[in-house]
Amino acid sequence: MDIFDEHNHINVIAEIPGMEEKDIKIDLNADILTISAGKNKLKYFRKLRLPCKPKGITRKLYKNGI
Repeated sequence: MDIFDEHNHINVIAEIPGMEEKDIKIDLNADILTISAGKNKLKYFRKLRLPCKPKGITRKLYKNGI
């Protein structure tokens, strides 16, 4: 997982192989970003503290597990 603190936004890049967009859930609570995914026996869960408290999630992109 990579986090980039840009001038006016934060980019988070997560690689979750074997998952489709519909399998991935993203939640933002204050400065904690939670990414979880599940499909068959594959499970993924990650909580991370962001460098600041963002206003919200403005855009989500998905392409081939990234």
